[in-house]
Amino acid sequence: MVDCNPAVSEITFQRDANWKHVMRAGEYSFSSGAVRFETTAGASVSVAAPARFKLVAADRIELASGRLTARMTHLGARLTVKVRDLEVTDLGTAFGIDANDAGRALVSVFDGLVAVKSQLAAGELRLARGESLVHDDVGTPGIEKTSYNTVAFRELWPLTAGIDEASHLVEFLPPGPLLRPLRNYRANDHVFLFPERQAAVVQQPLSVDLSADVHAWPDSPASPYPIMRGERVNTYLVFFQPDSSGRGAVRHLSGEIRSSIA
Repeated sequence: MVDCNPAVSEITFQRDANWKHVMRAGEYSFSSGAVRFETTAGASVSVAAPARFKLVAADRIELASGRLTARMTHLGARLTVKVRDLEVTDLGTAFGIDANDAGRALVSVFDGLVAVKSQLAAGELRLARGESLVHDDVGTPGIEKTSYNTVAFRELWPLTAGIDEASHLVEFLPPGPLLRPLRNYRANDHVFLFPERQAAVVQQPLSVDLSADVHAWPDSPASPYPIMRGERVNTYLVFFQPDSSGRGAVRHLSGEIRSSIA
């Protein structure tokens, strides 16, 4: 028997939502929480409520309203997101779209490159890492580049980079170019987590030292843990830079980060 509507995506994380494990082509909406799903075309997509969208196919989404971020998990992965007449196609990248009911859409590219098409602009526009544009099809219709804007995607930053949960002692920095020099990120009450590279290909075998205190590591493998050439890894920088302007007692910080995807 042939399944006329096969699963095109798999849920990898959901917060305050109760969706089935697999997703098929169709209409979706939710009023609270956030979900992340990985399509059979290789795109990891996160959506924050309130949102309405149509999963047309494994490589195509029509976003009616809401905030969406996406990153490609491997070479050859593909995705096009359509917001009214605006079409955003990945070219090996990570990007975000914030679409409201008033007809305005913000597109920001965290990494790589996207191709943008619209009836409001002639030809195809390329948007690169650290660039944003605004598309408006009401009032004074138009499409224009704007200063790099990531504020709308703050809630989805961790999910985009594969982090499911982080304690309140961890501040997640946005994917893409840093908005200020790394040395200026300072705090006395939390550490910073920055996604360095996503799906990076290991060029030569590596041996990673594992702490004996990491109880959640699957099967408690021996350290050093081998990573073979050709494997893909996500890398993160975790750092603590105290604010030297404040004097006081030595602080001890303890937090946790949990990820469910490689």
